[in-house]
Amino acid sequence: MYASSAAVYGDGGAGPLKETVFQRPLSAYGADKLSCELHGAVAGKIHQIPTTGLRFFNVFGPRQDPLSPYSGVISIFCSRVSRGDPLKIFGDGKQTRDFIPVADVVRCLDVAMMKVSTSANVYNVCTGVPTDLGMLAELVM
Repeated sequence: MYASSAAVYGDGGAGPLKETVFQRPLSAYGADKLSCELHGAVAGKIHQIPTTGLRFFNVFGPRQDPLSPYSGVISIFCSRVSRGDPLKIFGDGKQTRDFIPVADVVRCLDVAMMKVSTSANVYNVCTGVPTDLGMLAELVM
């Protein structure tokens, strides 16, 4: 079992994104995660090694470090509000993200452990519910 990312989709267009949508990563990170998926497929087909990939979307939860370069916008917004700093939103705030609580991710990991196979399945780990960043900022404030 391995971690992939929604970054494999790049600018996937209007959501919700399904696993069958063509992947077009726009970053080295997304390309690397897509290569993990390809390695998983080869491992299953050629070497009969069972795998399962999980494409994590925007995971958030307690104790997430807002200073980490991998931190999500929720922890950054919460940290800024708690310090009395203004929130920064790039663009018009209408950009959407699919946020998923880390507790739900853990449940997905438990289920996925039972789904490993040589078919090298890859699953989205998300809610399917878009939240725009302007609305998120209002909620956090």
